[in-house]
Amino acid sequence: MGAFVADAAAMPFHWIYDTDLIASVLEEYNLTETPEFFPTNKYCLYYDYAVGEFTPFGEQMAVYAHSLATQQKVDPQNIADSYYSYYTSPENTTRPFVSYLDNATKGFLENVAAGARFPHTGAGDTETNAVAHVLPVVVMRAGREDFLEEAEAAIRVVQDNDDAVAFGMTFARMLEKVILGTPVDRAILEVAELLRTNGTGNPNDRWFGHALGKMDEWTPRPPMDVTLELGQACDFPFHVLTAPQFLLHSEASTTPMSFQDAIRETIKIGGENADRGSFIGSLIAAAAATVEDPTVAIPTEWVNKTTRYDEMLKVAEAIVDGGETRPLLRGKEDSQQSVPFTWVREHTAPTTDREIVRGPGLGNAPGCIAHGNSTTSNATRPPSHPDDGACYAI
Repeated sequence: MGAFVADAAAMPFHWIYDTDLIASVLEEYNLTETPEFFPTNKYCLYYDYAVGEFTPFGEQMAVYAHSLATQQKVDPQNIADSYYSYYTSPENTTRPFVSYLDNATKGFLENVAAGARFPHTGAGDTETNAVAHVLPVVVMRAGREDFLEEAEAAIRVVQDNDDAVAFGMTFARMLEKVILGTPVDRAILEVAELLRTNGTGNPNDRWFGHALGKMDEWTPRPPMDVTLELGQACDFPFHVLTAPQFLLHSEASTTPMSFQDAIRETIKIGGENADRGSFIGSLIAAAAATVEDPTVAIPTEWVNKTTRYDEMLKVAEAIVDGGETRPLLRGKEDSQQSVPFTWVREHTAPTTDREIVRGPGLGNAPGCIAHGNSTTSNATRPPSHPDDGACYAI
């Protein structure tokens, strides 16, 4: 739940690269210390979701989680069917807005509309969708013998390439270790050592291992400085470096950041602050969880501001430990019962194309930063960010 709440908290400032703008707006509203759930979405330029909703990445994570909950297992074809159904359905009471489509989702929809079924549904996109997509699988399958195989399959449903798999699986290994009891800092360093030495068969392993090996050099530096230097964006491989650096910097301090302080800081860092926040928030929440209160790290005030919290809490209960029944966890204070999750249905992939309509005057989504490898200038938004030709499915 830490990932979902972190994502929703960042939404009003999602994909804003100008950190000076974020700072000035927060100062104007006298919210410099509390940027979460900013009261208006008018600065979120690329889609129109109400405050409290998830970003497009959180929205995708919810689709994956629903599939796991209804199937009680990782079923790649059901994930593909559910994903296609969700993004080609019109607005409804569950989704009272037109969903934003990024490159990965658009490519996936085109493949499925042409008749593809898993394992041929995924697009060639390499962005941070992989982190959002694999996270529910880690929650369900951490510590299981087939965990790595199922996690990779889940990523390849929408992003069928080795870069995306390396992106998502590096995060997945870190989160798995924390869920199983390893401290956050040690989990990061152990995964870095695994990738640097033994590897996992992915051609990106040793590169990631080498890059993560620079954490000794990066850890003392403020996360904003490191992220602005390495890259704020959702492109491969930024979050695999910037989120661990953020966490290690926090863990190395005399007073490590709480969940809320960490998410507030990453919101201010800007760019792809939502999925970066989910990466960071999920590890902090998992490390703090207890049997008595698995969501202890998440502030109740934030829970109450996350529109779909109770719905996703019920889903989370269903996927924990591969679907074993769990008691209801702490929900919204003003809710009497969990929101039903009924939009995932048994269905099959279409046999005919379904029209994908772009917004007025908009071209195809080119990606977070087309072929960019870093953001080097504060107060500068990369010219192609984030998917400047936002696409819409109806």
